[in-house]
Amino acid sequence: TMLINYITSYAERELNYKTIKIDFRDPMLPTVSNNNNFLSLLCLKLSEILNRNIRNHDESDFLYLLSEMSNNLVLALDHFELLIIEREVCVSIGSLLRSWHEKQKPDNTLGQIWRKLRIIMAYSTTKFPDFPTNESPFNVGDDVNFRHGLKGFSQSQVKNLLSNYERLKTRLSDEDLKSLVEFLNGHPQLIQQSLRYLNNQEKETMEIFLRKSSSRAGIFASHLSLILTNHLQPNKDLMADYKEVLIRGSVRLSSDSFTRLNNLGLIVAADDNNDSISSCDLYRKYFYKELIANSDQVTS
Repeated sequence: TMLINYITSYAERELNYKTIKIDFRDPMLPTVSNNNNFLSLLCLKLSEILNRNIRNHDESDFLYLLSEMSNNLVLALDHFELLIIEREVCVSIGSLLRSWHEKQKPDNTLGQIWRKLRIIMAYSTTKFPDFPTNESPFNVGDDVNFRHGLKGFSQSQVKNLLSNYERLKTRLSDEDLKSLVEFLNGHPQLIQQSLRYLNNQEKETMEIFLRKSSSRAGIFASHLSLILTNHLQPNKDLMADYKEVLIRGSVRLSSDSFTRLNNLGLIVAADDNNDSISSCDLYRKYFYKELIANSDQVTS
């Protein structure tokens, strides 16, 4: 979401592009249950940008509006994973987006019009619908994730973020920031959540914060519990593979297990080989307690 906001802002400010952002989490968003709803929503937003009045709101209307644009259009779709709950809706709209990508390839008049459209999709990787290979929007374009280009915040970037938190500027030392970044591996959302919390807790030191964070009393407890109950406990084989990583530190996993645990953000590939390691100390410590230490206590 942060990346989408930066990209659309840059496109408008520096490139003079027009942008349409649709957040499927928005409760005020009209119901999107099929391609017709989706196209109607896009045509409505694009006609407002161009100050045009059209009747049908179908693909031909969308193409006409696109042809009338003097510059490019960025269509940013955030929380696309919410459509995955309804498989038919997701596959239908996903296939439509894939077809638009394919229509940009021919070097003819129509291809040049479709190339005015730039599509950005942000989605959770914890669950994917089954797409026919040649219809999936997930296997075309550029994939930006933690394995290929998108990295966690560095210590200097987190220090820059402190300009947004007046109370923290003088409270947190460089050593505090180093400890926080290493503990969370620079995870953008968790870093932001940590800074917001610490900004309102003047007496809490970084040492205390980090110690509490990997427990059920920490600020990440809800996030961690959801991963545990929704994704690990229902899948015993996946949980067993993850426990191996927690116990041994570095493990060679099957491609399927690696992909699923990596999509959950729990593991990453080691830099020097094909082994899998824990993605950050927060996950390693919390899940070690929940899956191994607490389990051993119950057994004994």
